[in-house]
Amino acid sequence: MAYWPLGKPGYGKTHLCASLIERLKYRIEVDKAMPSGSGDDSRLAFYFFGKRQPQTHNSFSSFRSILAQLLQANKEDRHLLDLACFAMGESVRPEAIAELGATKDEVLSLITIIIQRLDGVTLVFDGVDECLDTHDFFDCLVEVTSSNSCPRKGRPERSRLQVASGIWQDLGSTKSKVVLFCRPDLDIPRELFEKAPRIQLSSQHNLADITAFMLYNLERLVDDGLLEYNIDLPSLASSVSSRADGMFLWIRLLIDYLRDTLELDDRMDALSNPIHLEGLDQLYHAILQRLQQRLPARARETVQRAFACVAGALRPLHVDEFGTAITITSNKNASSKSTIPNIEHVLTRMSGALLELASDCTVRFIHPSVRDYLHGRHVGEVSCLSFGLERTQTQLHLANLCVIYILERIATGPLSGSAKVTADRTMTHACYPLLQYSLASWTEHCTKALDSLADKIEGPETSTLLPLIQQIGEFICSKDRVTTWLEASWLFGLPPELSTLTSSLGKLLLSPLKPLESKRVEKITATLWLLSIDVDQLKKDWDSVLRDNPNEIWNPSISNFTPSDFWFRILGATWKNLKGAVQEQDKAILVESRTLEASMELGLIKILVPR
Repeated sequence: MAYWPLGKPGYGKTHLCASLIERLKYRIEVDKAMPSGSGDDSRLAFYFFGKRQPQTHNSFSSFRSILAQLLQANKEDRHLLDLACFAMGESVRPEAIAELGATKDEVLSLITIIIQRLDGVTLVFDGVDECLDTHDFFDCLVEVTSSNSCPRKGRPERSRLQVASGIWQDLGSTKSKVVLFCRPDLDIPRELFEKAPRIQLSSQHNLADITAFMLYNLERLVDDGLLEYNIDLPSLASSVSSRADGMFLWIRLLIDYLRDTLELDDRMDALSNPIHLEGLDQLYHAILQRLQQRLPARARETVQRAFACVAGALRPLHVDEFGTAITITSNKNASSKSTIPNIEHVLTRMSGALLELASDCTVRFIHPSVRDYLHGRHVGEVSCLSFGLERTQTQLHLANLCVIYILERIATGPLSGSAKVTADRTMTHACYPLLQYSLASWTEHCTKALDSLADKIEGPETSTLLPLIQQIGEFICSKDRVTTWLEASWLFGLPPELSTLTSSLGKLLLSPLKPLESKRVEKITATLWLLSIDVDQLKKDWDSVLRDNPNEIWNPSISNFTPSDFWFRILGATWKNLKGAVQEQDKAILVESRTLEASMELGLIKILVPR
């Protein structure tokens, strides 16, 4: 049995989902306390999708999490664990079954086994509309909850399980329950949609709660002197809440909007006649319009960069990374020490409450619908307010940001100040907060920007793309900066990979560039290709050394045994292969030998002495 609670963005579905989970847990505990002791917490598992956390918004992650919860809850069931281990083809630790090494087929097979063993489970999923691959999610969901589903390729055969364990039961049908919280416009497969009861969350269902929330905040506005004392607050709260259309998010943003409004008459006008603020889109527009009016030009540019960083980053940025990122511009005359003090405290006000600080100190939009609004059909309208986000330009901005940070903000030379001392990763990160993200992401951002703009190279796009290519060329032609980049890459465990970026630059040559521009791009592409070859050789020869001592890139061994025109080389340091007129079988003097810890390789240094 599946249930579909459907509600529009900002309704509070995630809070309802969390409340449902707590209620289910409470009922389990109550049942356990009863004389019959029928409570069973081994049959409940849940998952929250979230676009704001990229690692949580694909279907495989959700089912891997479900499997881990079910295995952990049933760790005392030795029969189940033995069956699961056998299904994996080997005896492994139960807690390791759901690790990243398990394939998708194995994960789904094990969930199916557990569900049939337990005669059904209760699965709760929130934010299904935020899953990147909803069709695959529904396919997997049908598979694990259907006793008649055909085995996937690689799934253990039923007969094999019968012989091996003797505990397999063909239940025919299980008593599984699935609750899926999502938006009403989610494309749901017909076979599920027609069978599952749909719970349409309307504005009347939470009107009382929204009214109480609004009344509480109006009272706070009066206490803070932002509203007059003689207002009929209950009536005003009821009137405003009726326009919220069931969206807690709208009320929350409206309160922040009122606090940011300077004039008392403007606040009362917004409360008495909020028709121009009805709906999230209109309220978002009003908030951005207020920012446009309140902020000077440079501050508006900072806010626009902030929105771009949150919308386009490959992972959520920590507040320290974010604070550095939004100060970086393409203006080379800009101060490298430009910062925004106490960014975590001014974040809400500078963004009109559209950005917030998450519990893990990463910066995110207050709701996924903010990103949708900035990227959606209103982008032209929003651009007129200096805050529009076009996906390609967002990637281009982040590509420039990362390259500029590596090229201009990191001091050249050994990160510790000495080639003989290995830099401390924690201290380096504290000194350069955005370095780790830039090292991990600059090539991917550049690749996305190049690929998306390759077909639009004629016209105004050229002026935005070529400066990035020129910066890449400036970076890879500086030995000191390349050597610093290599040391930092291995310090943070991120050995460079340039092949994809080189390929994207090569594709750009097929675009209708002007002759002079084409020659410049061709030269930079060829140079990057040569660098990628040398970097690949460096990884092959010295990866194990650089992982332990990244500063070795500045010392003679690497630069002389694996020389390159791209990184630093110690002048005067040489080595020679002395060849005598003796054969290999002649007696040699062993100078030094060394064996790796894994005993997989043996290194020998010998001197062959002529007779």
